[in-house]
Amino acid sequence: MKKGGVDGFTSATDPNTSFSLITALRQAGVDLKVALLPTGYGGDTLQAGPGELSAAQNVYFANSYQLMEMQTPATKQFASDLKSAGINSAPTLAMYHAYASVGLLVRGLKAAGGSTSASALLTGLSSVHDWDALGLWGGRTIDVADRASTPGGVDNCLWIAKLKGSAFTVVSGAAPICGTIISGLTVSPN
Repeated sequence: MKKGGVDGFTSATDPNTSFSLITALRQAGVDLKVALLPTGYGGDTLQAGPGELSAAQNVYFANSYQLMEMQTPATKQFASDLKSAGINSAPTLAMYHAYASVGLLVRGLKAAGGSTSASALLTGLSSVHDWDALGLWGGRTIDVADRASTPGGVDNCLWIAKLKGSAFTVVSGAAPICGTIISGLTVSPN
């Protein structure tokens, strides 16, 4: 890879494997300008220990939700809700997903008039046409009943953070980065 001039890296593996690969590339003298991982932002890396924290230095991380460092009303509420549950550490990806999922469940139960029957809950959830993950999607919404129009996530948006020391920083111009689906275009290997 060094001989080939590779200077970027991404991986669809778990963060531990990705950090091992990044470390091996660095040790082999590969000058990575960018290493971007789809998971590992937040508590997943910060709570993993000094070895992982060292390997993750200057690595970029994508998140499908607003980053806690943005200090938006939604992230402040998320932090407050975590604190009220006794959690004072940086949230993990699982915490983000759980928080948004429980929020949607509550919204569905309210729409179902409080009924917990499966059919009433499904009907209630299908009536949610403006779900915003408790604000963590930065004003973007989905229609829960329309599962076909949001491939790749809400508006195909990702927020990008970079680890420096023991803190994440929001990458300027990448909060969020959004793509568009090009109709009729497909990708295939050469």
